[in-house]
Amino acid sequence: MIKMILASVLLLVNSLSCGAIAPKKIELNTECLNVGDYIVLGRYGGENIVWRYVADDENGKLMWSDEFICKKPFGESNSWENSWIRTWLNSSREVNNVSDMSSVDPLEQLYEEYYKNESGFIHSDNFSQSEISVIKTVMLKTPAPKIEGWTLPTEYAYKCGYKEAYCDKEELEKSRDYYSKLESIILPENIFLLDFEQLLMIQNNSSILGDCFKNIVCINEPISDSSRYWIRTPIDGVMVTSVQSGTGEYYKHTLAVDNYSYGDDAEKRDFCISSNNRCTYSNFIRPAFYLNEENAQILSGSGTKDAPYVLDGKPVPERFEENGLYGYKDADGNVVVPAKYAKALPFSDGAALVATVEDPYRWRYIGTNGNYLFDKAFYASNNFNNGYALVLVADDPKYTYIDKTGEFATELLFDDAEDFYGGYARVQIDGKWGVVDTNFNFKVPCKYDNKDEVLGKLDLS
Repeated sequence: MIKMILASVLLLVNSLSCGAIAPKKIELNTECLNVGDYIVLGRYGGENIVWRYVADDENGKLMWSDEFICKKPFGESNSWENSWIRTWLNSSREVNNVSDMSSVDPLEQLYEEYYKNESGFIHSDNFSQSEISVIKTVMLKTPAPKIEGWTLPTEYAYKCGYKEAYCDKEELEKSRDYYSKLESIILPENIFLLDFEQLLMIQNNSSILGDCFKNIVCINEPISDSSRYWIRTPIDGVMVTSVQSGTGEYYKHTLAVDNYSYGDDAEKRDFCISSNNRCTYSNFIRPAFYLNEENAQILSGSGTKDAPYVLDGKPVPERFEENGLYGYKDADGNVVVPAKYAKALPFSDGAALVATVEDPYRWRYIGTNGNYLFDKAFYASNNFNNGYALVLVADDPKYTYIDKTGEFATELLFDDAEDFYGGYARVQIDGKWGVVDTNFNFKVPCKYDNKDEVLGKLDLS
């Protein structure tokens, strides 16, 4: 059944021109950004985090930390989905209880030292809510490690993991082909570690970026050319990969595997904390995210390393109540839309759902200026997300999606459906759950008919 969004707020999209000067601050459109530009967003350890715009793909502008944030172990699991790092990077908790692994021997010491007593990466001390709003949620594919009975299908299984794959483009292309054949999981990601495919994109921009694999600093620890940082691509089913900062070489590391073997890393035992034949490494974290351009504004800077752009989220009208009716005010408390609606929801994707006193059971869409986006009303509808809104078709107990002109975005009708999340939406047709992308291509997993499994297990390639 359709689920109404009650508290999803996206920030107001302003029309800003490059270099326009306001009385209190400089506001720049994010279209001014170029690959290679430096930006500042968030803090860690009391220091500003510097990111770099490193590539473009179907998800938008990819931002990669120009710094090592800190050094942490990957976690008890070989899976990126269940890793301590992934949970910590996207946690806002005051004291970050990443998992219940703290009570499991032999990882108790590791968990206690690196995670249990530290706040999440996006805690309010590090990121404001407006800063978080410029981080886009996207759906990313990550190879799923298999531990038991997995036969490696190609001769490149080891080469792609720890040889000079970054330095040798041909080797990286082979790695890319190898990983494209592995079973993968699709997960919603906000802040994440890079994979081989994204590293290849960055390499293709090396003429602009220079050696961004080597010329990096760490916020709170010393580093050297032999320092390593995690990526999220697994090796051999039981390995998670890291990159050596000085050379760009890939290394494989065993995680939480009984009777572990150091193999090619025999001389690197200082990277391993072990107990009872279980081992995990502690390497640097160099996170990444995709920019939510609709929500982002540049406050100052010129994009250079010495004067990076300072990013923040745009202000959004806030709902208020007066005499039992609802309206909206700007960040300074000025009334943008008078209190005249019987019902009103927060703004999302530049639009808000409202219901008039005269017709309180049907929803209409208004823009940030208070005007209706189009002359249509719906008995059930969600706010816009990824440019589309889910609505109940008036003459048919089915659901579909509309665009911001109010027109149907697809001819497909759904028995049940949900909002888009990072470019995909779960839908049901003829009792079968699947997903649609933003071009409304419908894909059904052959093995799963439980909607809770669809996004986690469906290969969308």
